Amino acid sequence: MKISTASDTIVIREQPTPRANMFDVGIFAQHKWVVDPKYWTINTGLRLDFIRTANDTAFREISRYKYVNGVRTEVPANKTVLFQEGTKNELAYSAHIDVAFKPAERHKLILSIANAYRVASIEERFKYIDQLGMPLVGNPDLKPEKGLFSNLSYAYTAKKLLFNTDIFASYLFDLITEKEGLYSGIPAWISTNVDQALYLGGEFDLKWLISHVLDFETHASFVYAIDAKTKEHLPFIPALHGIVKLHYHFHDKIGAYAEMDWEFESEEEHGESHEAHRHAIFNAGFHTTPRKIGMINVQFTGGIHNIMNLAYEEHLSSLRGINRLEPGRNVFLKAKILF
Repeated sequence: MKISTASDTIVIREQPTPRANMFDVGIFAQHKWVVDPKYWTINTGLRLDFIRTANDTAFREISRYKYVNGVRTEVPANKTVLFQEGTKNELAYSAHIDVAFKPAERHKLILSIANAYRVASIEERFKYIDQLGMPLVGNPDLKPEKGLFSNLSYAYTAKKLLFNTDIFASYLFDLITEKEGLYSGIPAWISTNVDQALYLGGEFDLKWLISHVLDFETHASFVYAIDAKTKEHLPFIPALHGIVKLHYHFHDKIGAYAEMDWEFESEEEHGESHEAHRHAIFNAGFHTTPRKIGMINVQFTGGIHNIMNLAYEEHLSSLRGINRLEPGRNVFLKAKILF
């Protein structure tokens, strides 16, 4: 970093994160028990890990100097310690049991129950990411995360119809997440532990072969996540989201599709300081089957994304400077060469 004045230039060398490394060694065991080949199957698994994390000391500034009339002069640096040198030896584990049941032909139910004890990753402990938004800052004092997890899935498989759905519930202790706070006097997202957290949600997929040339598919997913004590919504949770798509095949040589990609976030979820994410994006396109030309195969794809040229913000998208909006209408044509 450089600070220039009329008389001189001060150069500051900073190190926002320490040098750190993580060593992980573990063992995994799994067992499958076929109770009844026609109806019941049970799978169990257990994983144990030994994790060693080490880091050196990180100071706010490594050095500071300035040039006065072209001569370099050392200036006392700010040696405030950001991260103390340290080494941690920790254990982590995860265990699960899956019970699969087929009550009838084409129907399948799976109940999964799991328990896990997870230590913070090296990124969660020591990260410092600044992409022109609020910085993401790690925390070396994070407690291990413990949790109880459950999932119930159902699948229906027919000749022209596929349907899958999952419903899950999880309760976590000392959840590792991020919350708004101050770091060195500036607003930042800081890694922290939430004492108790509840996750509820589900998703489904449907694929329907309407005819030999026309098929329909749709998908939707939703997650509800709160701090179980304060009842506040947890950050960085995806909104209710889904896709609806129609696909048409022209004599097995070319296919065309039309789709709607939608997202809906309630006023309660987004918070007072953020705008709720709600949009429906319409897209259309085509693709050809690979055509052999000499020793290569060529396939063409093309289409229009965001046909209505809607201005919208994608939830949890990467930042692009100060522009948070996604690109507008996009017309594209691509050629894929296959050897």
